[in-house]
Amino acid sequence: MKRVKAPKILFLAEWYPANFQRWLAEGFKQAGCVVRHAGSLVTNHYGFEWPKEDLPELFLSVSKDEPIDLKKVVDRSTALGFSPDVLIFHDWWDSPIEKTEDRIPLVLIEHEGWLRHFKRIDEIKPTSAYTGQPYGVFDEQRRNIYPGFEWLPGAADPLIHTFLNMKRDLDFVFFGALSYDNRLKLCENVKRDGFKTDFGQVSTKKYVDRYNRGLSTMECSGGQEYVKWRIFEAMSMKCLVISDSFMLIDSIFEPGIHYIPCRWVEQEDGRRALDSNDLVRNIFRVKTNHDMRKSIVDAAFKLVREKHTYFHRAKKILNNLNIE
Repeated sequence: MKRVKAPKILFLAEWYPANFQRWLAEGFKQAGCVVRHAGSLVTNHYGFEWPKEDLPELFLSVSKDEPIDLKKVVDRSTALGFSPDVLIFHDWWDSPIEKTEDRIPLVLIEHEGWLRHFKRIDEIKPTSAYTGQPYGVFDEQRRNIYPGFEWLPGAADPLIHTFLNMKRDLDFVFFGALSYDNRLKLCENVKRDGFKTDFGQVSTKKYVDRYNRGLSTMECSGGQEYVKWRIFEAMSMKCLVISDSFMLIDSIFEPGIHYIPCRWVEQEDGRRALDSNDLVRNIFRVKTNHDMRKSIVDAAFKLVREKHTYFHRAKKILNNLNIE
């Protein structure tokens, strides 16, 4: 594609509040693009009613309950005065594809890498395709980036997930859905051991405040082989990450240097979760060893800010499209 000054990006997604696609869209803006949001808003997420300021303003609405006509989406945008140079389709829809788009570059981003998502490449025939979490139904697929997809990990937005240099008056924080990976039980056990904690679902403003006040957080992603964006965000705010070690996280971060590795156990349903005793032991280490904590959070902060922001992710996509 020829070089385009201030490329116009139409970003089609199911807009969850303060989530991957929201910050990736911000990354395109930071890369000099003009961005318009299209799609559907999801205002209630895991039972939490998100404040309006956490949701983007939609340029045009697209129903998630109807077949997806990508040509019509581009035509509607053009009729409203915004003729996109690129259509980015962040696909969380279960709806079938009615028509694809071949007049401008089409970027497909599959947030999840389940087997059924392979079919979208054949349906849509995008210019380029990415997956945020390369895991699947079969063990051998969990260990490889899916053929046809390029891995696009999560990241942090330094303008949102900013380091505020606040007093660290919370020993442990965790924000996200508590209904799986044994998260609720782990958080309650940490609190029961006498640590100052905060966990659950919170608005973006509180999310940033709590991670800037937290000494440590946890992540258990190895069962999914997925480096969750929450890891990058915490590191961007100098909250130390305690995580199980697995192939993909160790392809980006070095255990003991950028995060503290934690033992894990297999649950009754076969999924893995952090070992509660080892989690508590590591939180105590973080709380009592200031020099160790500072060394790890400084190294992680430096790496994320230099290589793993949404600006970097957006530039990768633009470079692959030969757009400067």
